[in-house]
Amino acid sequence: MISPYNFVPPPETIVLPAWADHASHDIPFEDGISGHFDVEVTARTDIFVGDGDSDGFSRDPDGRYAIPGTSLRGMLRSVIEIAGFGRIAPFNNQRYGFRDLQNRREYGNHMAAIVRGEPTPLVNAGWLVRDGEQWAIEPCHFAKAEYGMLEGLARNIGVTGFRPNEKQSAVRKYEAFGDRAFQTYDCPVALTLAGGQTVGGVTRISAYGVAGRGLPQRGRLVFTGQPQDRKSGETRKKHHDFLFFGEAGEPIPVSAQQREDFEFIHRADRAQHRDTVEPNEEWGFWLKQWPRVGRVPVFFLLKPDGGLRAFGLAMMFKLAYDQTTGDAVEGAQAGLAGASRTAGVRHWPDLAEAMFGYVRGNEPADKQRGALRGRVAVGQGRVQGDVRPTSVVEAVFGAPKASFYPHYLQQGRDVDGGPARDAGRSVWSTYMDPKLKARGWKRYLVQPRANRRPLMPDTARDDHKSRFAPLPAGTRFVARVRVHNLRPMELGALIWALDFGGHAGAMHQIGRGRPLGFGAVTLRLTAEALRTVVGGETVAAAGTVEAFTGYMQAATGEKWASSRTLFELLAMVTPVEEGEARQIRYPTIQPNEFNRIKQDGAALLPWGGRAKWEAWKKERPAGARRADRAWTGDLLPQPPAPEEEVVDVTTAATPGQAAAAAPQKESPREAEAAPPWAGWVEVVFLDFNGARETRKLWAKKKEKERRVRVRAVDGRGEGELSTTRTAGIGELFGALASANAAFTFFARVDDEAIAQVALALPPEATG
Repeated sequence: MISPYNFVPPPETIVLPAWADHASHDIPFEDGISGHFDVEVTARTDIFVGDGDSDGFSRDPDGRYAIPGTSLRGMLRSVIEIAGFGRIAPFNNQRYGFRDLQNRREYGNHMAAIVRGEPTPLVNAGWLVRDGEQWAIEPCHFAKAEYGMLEGLARNIGVTGFRPNEKQSAVRKYEAFGDRAFQTYDCPVALTLAGGQTVGGVTRISAYGVAGRGLPQRGRLVFTGQPQDRKSGETRKKHHDFLFFGEAGEPIPVSAQQREDFEFIHRADRAQHRDTVEPNEEWGFWLKQWPRVGRVPVFFLLKPDGGLRAFGLAMMFKLAYDQTTGDAVEGAQAGLAGASRTAGVRHWPDLAEAMFGYVRGNEPADKQRGALRGRVAVGQGRVQGDVRPTSVVEAVFGAPKASFYPHYLQQGRDVDGGPARDAGRSVWSTYMDPKLKARGWKRYLVQPRANRRPLMPDTARDDHKSRFAPLPAGTRFVARVRVHNLRPMELGALIWALDFGGHAGAMHQIGRGRPLGFGAVTLRLTAEALRTVVGGETVAAAGTVEAFTGYMQAATGEKWASSRTLFELLAMVTPVEEGEARQIRYPTIQPNEFNRIKQDGAALLPWGGRAKWEAWKKERPAGARRADRAWTGDLLPQPPAPEEEVVDVTTAATPGQAAAAAPQKESPREAEAAPPWAGWVEVVFLDFNGARETRKLWAKKKEKERRVRVRAVDGRGEGELSTTRTAGIGELFGALASANAAFTFFARVDDEAIAQVALALPPEATG
């Protein structure tokens, strides 16, 4: 498949660290690390990081070339989001529109039907009006007006330059007619469909006919674009515009969401991924004319209940999809362990959010936590030495759209499948599919060198071209990274992300021109030991990376190191071979390779591929939970296997006593080297696990039945604690805490009755 990008598929388990919601700038973790370190950034291909909207390379306050710290920070965060098995976020929740004439099942059948051998529109016509912020559509009737008749009218009223058979936008036609386009004209119309008639299972409210014969009507001309040049007499190409006339019922209100969808669908291509609304040519034309002419001609579809379904500026308008990009992301993560929890956990931070911060939306559940300031700050990457830009590169950068479903949506039953087949035709999963799934995290493929002479479309206008002068490969930058109150596994995740855990040849990408191979960089920590702020102590970088990888192994049941997600990430950050690089480009419009992809059923499959992953997986070490529970003891734990032996101990048991009562798995010498009470204690409710109303269930039970079984785990083994005296969950944790020297850390997930308790070392451990 021709594409400069691909996707890292989501993991089987989303990891939501139990301590993540306690991350803070004000209250330090017992093992929190604060300090700074420097990172060297080396460009492996030509690099250009723009300075805002200008065409110049970004600079620091002293005028030296520099990479903004926000760009470096975002680059690292995206890697930790994937490698930390987080949510696919943040993303723009957008509802795209589509006009796919080749997809009759999902587009054509909504827009037209065959009546007596002739294609007949199912859409209605009307006038879009507004009263302040409120929009409505006033229905009317419409008829098609052949180009020959319109050309005759133009000659009769002295309009010059009106050539409707040439490829052009609707705006050019209106400009040719000028103000005469907004006048009314008398024209005979022969109706072929009456209002109230049911066609294709849809009851129409607009009558439809053919202008040029029949009864006289008084109406206004409505022009739509001409998609391709047409010779006189060709009937398989668009050969008519429209006359709107009469009235067809009461105004139909347009909801705020429908207005938002319409304005997004009618944005300019370059504004598809921006917050500002920049209209496309036709909608921009009508926004200027609307105050003067009072109403805008539209075509629309109704719901079975008579409400408005969708509307647009052409008879075959872009139909708003039923589902959004947010629905696709939710679908990709639905059912994954850790993703579909109740509201309290649904917004629990993942690893990247806990480290880099977040701002929640306006939903009620979001307001519970609001926002979190990040604990990782990255300064500008300042250039080292005297570097001069290379020659200017000229290119056209398109805006990739998530609406192209063969690339962006998972097809078939798994990530390695293409679309289903029905009678030899591809049946695609589109944004009409209620069970759609996004492919995962999008990343550009790393190319061995930048393409400084990309193909330039013949139709490219000068204002579509980008010109920039990149810095050459080999340019070095140095950036300072400051961390505050990071736990060792968090710091390890950050250091792992610098070079992808030491993966050979791995590169990041940053700046403009990534689809062309620009901006491939490697990152290197300039010191193996990090000096902390408090006390000037040093922290071994390798030790924190081991803490991160051990944490992820434990959180995923020893599956992280061999996961498909990690494999595809590493495959995509490894530079492609020279021969493959020739296929790293966008599909072309002339010839239309996008349509060819749909016709051939050529879905975008994961870059690494299943076969290579299966071979890679066999070479990976199985991995295990670290013996040091300080790194892994506060995970959202998995329930014990049925065959595990459970041993009763008292409620006053220390972690060491709980472990001593459990089956011994180490030799006495090993036990002597690693005291059984070392580390953290993890408590899991076995009964009621998954019950949202645990407290209510507890209160309803009879006293003799008021028992909660928990599993205490430390560095040595497992045991069971039971109680019949506690009146609630809080008291249970209080009893556990009082059995130890000090209570140091506590976190609970109420909605699923899963909790973790971290206890300090008992007195006998410290002497």
